[in-house]
Amino acid sequence: MKVGDTTLTANVDITVNPSPLDKITLADVELPASGQHQFTFSAADRYGNPLDGLTPEWTLEDATAGSLSSGGMLTATKKAGSHPGAVPLTVTQGTVVKTATASVNVVPAGLDQIFIAPENTQLGIGKSQQYVAAAADKYGNRISDVTITWSAAAAAGPCRAGWRRAAARWRRAIPASPRARWGTGAPRRCTHATRRRPSSTARATTSRRGSPGRSNGGT
Repeated sequence: MKVGDTTLTANVDITVNPSPLDKITLADVELPASGQHQFTFSAADRYGNPLDGLTPEWTLEDATAGSLSSGGMLTATKKAGSHPGAVPLTVTQGTVVKTATASVNVVPAGLDQIFIAPENTQLGIGKSQQYVAAAADKYGNRISDVTITWSAAAAAGPCRAGWRRAAARWRRAIPASPRARWGTGAPRRCTHATRRRPSSTARATTSRRGSPGRSNGGT
């Protein structure tokens, strides 16, 4: 504004508020058996402006995925598996209600156990025995991304790689049991050729990226 030779100016603050709630975003989650995850979400108007201060309503559609607190803290089940759309989310702003869902994928925890089958064998001189091994976490979930290294006591005879069809034959031969539900590692055939010792040991050692190896032996 100008009055005579005097010019005056004034400033005002303008705040552009977001439009009403238009969409919410919720990410899927993958976590180890019995692990925990805190769910979070994002909300925006139709122009992509973020919205804050909205209260979420968390529910658990698939109870086999684990348990969920009212604040969105998920504690996974001990059994590995996929749970599509397990966690629905509802967010309300006035009369506007938006929903989203998250899937939960529970993967095995750390390497904890290794099993060899058969556990005990009696062989004649020069005969051979086919072994298979399985690795699992402490809850019994099969772990597939492991490296299995086979060895045998010197008096027992050598262990050879191969015989991949052994896994299928082993599953058919063993009745339903905790061991039968695990998949197998690469089978090995161990030849017992000793003439001096009545018993000996075949051993399998497993290792997983970032984890120490574990071993188990069958006599």
